[in-house]
Amino acid sequence: MLLPLSDGYAHEISEAGWDRTLDVSLKATWMIARCLLPRMQEQEGGGVLIITGSVHSIRGYSHATAYQAAKGGLLALARALAADYAPTIRVNAILPGAIETRTATEEARKRAADMCPLKRIGQPEDIAQAALFLASDMSSYMTGTSIIVDGGLVSTIQQH
Repeated sequence: MLLPLSDGYAHEISEAGWDRTLDVSLKATWMIARCLLPRMQEQEGGGVLIITGSVHSIRGYSHATAYQAAKGGLLALARALAADYAPTIRVNAILPGAIETRTATEEARKRAADMCPLKRIGQPEDIAQAALFLASDMSSYMTGTSIIVDGGLVSTIQQH
């Protein structure tokens, strides 16, 4: 049986749910990097590794303990890999906010858009543009850092 990713308060999350969330979000990224980085080191010019995190890694949201822990771990992983593999390989992270998905309801889309100063949710192309920048020579002096692509979400304090 495949367990769903866990959301909730720390005391509500099962150990199996916690493990699954960290496996999918954090361990899988480490496993990809573990296989990819030696090959990148062998090629001329090294390369660029871009890790997709989340604004959840830098801003607290309720009922998302395991998810936030995993996403925070991705930021630490990006910094550690950047330190270990520089100067041959650059490692950075993209931290998306609310991004359009086919599974989101119209109500959820509107609620997410209303939280952002730009008053819209992001499109997959917004993340792709950030990835293109990080993969290009325009970011050749960047490693171990993250780019927030969230319509201004983390720059504001939500007042109800």
